[in-house]
Amino acid sequence: MVATITLKGLAVDHGTAEDVAAVSAAFGEVASDHVFALLSQGRRYPIVAVACQISENGEDIFDSPF
Repeated sequence: MVATITLKGLAVDHGTAEDVAAVSAAFGEVASDHVFALLSQGRRYPIVAVACQISENGEDIFDSPF
């Protein structure tokens, strides 16, 4: 597993057993390897995603293809 990644006050981590339980209670059974968590200002926000990829670049936010 990849270590926690921190980006200026926002960290991305793998989901804990508690995160998986919370997400599964809300949405039904979810594979534990699809649960991640965003951590910011002492709070943890579980999210569900098929994959998580973070890459650093020097571009402006408005140069994003999204």
